[in-house]
Amino acid sequence: MSRHFLNHYEDYAAWISRSLALWDLCGRDIHNGCYEHLSKNGEADISAIRRHRVQARQVFSYASGYKYGWYDGLKAAESIFEFMCLQGWTGHYFIHKMDGDYKITDEHCDLYDHAFYLLAAASLYDVTGKAVYAAWIETIITAIDAIRRSNGGWAEDNIGTAYRRQNPHMHLFEVHLFLYETTKHARFLTRANESLALFKAHFFDAKHNRVNEFFNSDWSGPIPAPGGSPLAFEPGHAAEWVWLLGWYDRLTGQSHKDIRHNIFDNLARQFGPYLPDSVDSAGRPLNSGARRLWGQTEWIKAHIALHQDGYSPARDMLPYLLDHFMTDYLTPSGLWCDQFNHKGGDIAQTIPTSTQYHIIAMIAELNRIART
Repeated sequence: MSRHFLNHYEDYAAWISRSLALWDLCGRDIHNGCYEHLSKNGEADISAIRRHRVQARQVFSYASGYKYGWYDGLKAAESIFEFMCLQGWTGHYFIHKMDGDYKITDEHCDLYDHAFYLLAAASLYDVTGKAVYAAWIETIITAIDAIRRSNGGWAEDNIGTAYRRQNPHMHLFEVHLFLYETTKHARFLTRANESLALFKAHFFDAKHNRVNEFFNSDWSGPIPAPGGSPLAFEPGHAAEWVWLLGWYDRLTGQSHKDIRHNIFDNLARQFGPYLPDSVDSAGRPLNSGARRLWGQTEWIKAHIALHQDGYSPARDMLPYLLDHFMTDYLTPSGLWCDQFNHKGGDIAQTIPTSTQYHIIAMIAELNRIART
């Protein structure tokens, strides 16, 4: 790896160190619960409804900070995890939402959420090896498997929602790869393969080289999202699959190179340098071309994955993305702009805590290639 990429990593490592310190100071309450978001001036919104998975994402963020030497965040990670369990575990699964006073506002078991509860336990087990986190891994897997479906994958939730989504299954693929890499236990690879089979059978549209989002309960589709929305596709998720398939190939020795390159080329041909939040079936941006931060982190991770293939379009564009993402989206203090319009205007209303997970994962990937 050239010195150029090592310099990029060092700049991002310095930034995330400041960011984790800042959010440790102003992103948690006195009981170690993480706020849903900060205001644009960096003040906590203490009254906002909290999605409980935000706690899990911050456990991952602080455990990663500790793992990579960016920030001594182990105490924060363990304290947030304790809060997450104390305030959100029903005895069978974790809740979905609570208010600022810890009153539960939505108790249902959400599949997408539980992928992150599992990632939280896995990330703490990774850095501590403690039996308590190994036990939580098994407990959360049991909760997830309680909503397993006979026709492949898992249900959206435990309250009878009929549609199915690729997004929760993608994040289960992610956490099972994390667990397989961490523990080397083959059963986690077997579980990852369940999501991969769904990707090949339903999520990946080989004709158009894109990723489908919503499905009927029997996996027929794709269908529009509920609520009268048009049929839409999220380029950030497609980029995320490019990265995840690269990770899978490194761990297993298998090759999904053609799929990864085809998805990447389709995204690069239609958009750039930044990805819009969603597009219609013809690839036209929806929502006036708005572009959230998280999609760009996944786009950078996709470039990193294909850079390792020696793929010149990704290799040549990556330095530009790394330079401009930091100046366009991140602030020197450790905050960020979460969404721009198509003209580059800041349209974010808040600074969501959950976005830090995406930034952390991107910097971890940059660390991996910079140190290889």
